[in-house]
Amino acid sequence: MKYFITLIFILAMLSGCGEASRIMLYYSASLWGNLDGCTCKSRPRAGLVKRAWFLNQIGDKSKILLVDGGDILFETRDDLLASYILDVYRDLNYAAVGVGFNELVNGTGNLAKYREIIPYISNNIALRAQDNRPFSDQPLMVHKGKYDIGIFSLFDPGVFDYPPLVHLKRIPAGLKDQLSITPVDEAARSCVENLDNRKADLVILLYFGFHDTVAKLVQDVPGIDIVILAFEQNLIRSEKIGDTYIYSPGEEGNRLGMLEISETEEGNMMFENSFILFSYFKDTDDPKVRSMILDYEAKMRGNIQQK
Repeated sequence: MKYFITLIFILAMLSGCGEASRIMLYYSASLWGNLDGCTCKSRPRAGLVKRAWFLNQIGDKSKILLVDGGDILFETRDDLLASYILDVYRDLNYAAVGVGFNELVNGTGNLAKYREIIPYISNNIALRAQDNRPFSDQPLMVHKGKYDIGIFSLFDPGVFDYPPLVHLKRIPAGLKDQLSITPVDEAARSCVENLDNRKADLVILLYFGFHDTVAKLVQDVPGIDIVILAFEQNLIRSEKIGDTYIYSPGEEGNRLGMLEISETEEGNMMFENSFILFSYFKDTDDPKVRSMILDYEAKMRGNIQQK
């Protein structure tokens, strides 16, 4: 019931007279392969099956922009699970998904294939096996409502030195050697200049990395309006540093951020943020995604029996 009320409010807000300057940015991050949820007390997870149902209730998405900060795949390579998750993100019409650590763990050779399914972007990663060509040669430009919105994504190379990843030996041997990573400040300046030249009304950064790093970045590189932060999985409801707002939806893909973007009478941008926290027990399953889950489980059981 609470989601129907939320949807009615959003649709009424977006369709109201004189609301041409109003759009909604929906954002997610750190799904970690949770196509289905889990009742685990220490790490409760709602699963993509709940988020998909909510998003599929929205009929007119002409004023809704949907992005993800990265780590939508599981922490170890699972090509079957990845195929289902990518299909759901494609069907939900995500405008941009940042390349996270779990995407790299699932195989740098798969990134080009993933990009054919959903709009994965990374503006500071290049693959050495592909002649060091940038994975994304320039930021995206998306038109929503009255706005031209620039979106770019950066991967913090400091992630590879994160103690839990190092101590648990979660970084595959040779992974770093497969990548060329441009320093985030250099890449950010280039992307902001590119979007400024293309007359972007709003600049969004999908940042996969540490809060402290991106906090310094937005001070050093002006021109970034919004940062969607992934990796650390700490909930950030709204933080303003200079002229930049930083948001993070938190852990395990359980929340969907909803950022209302509008203008004051003076023409200044105005942001109002809120979250939906999904529940494994209380919220509705998307029937198509539930069917995918059952199919995945059946195939996994079949693989075990064959062994």
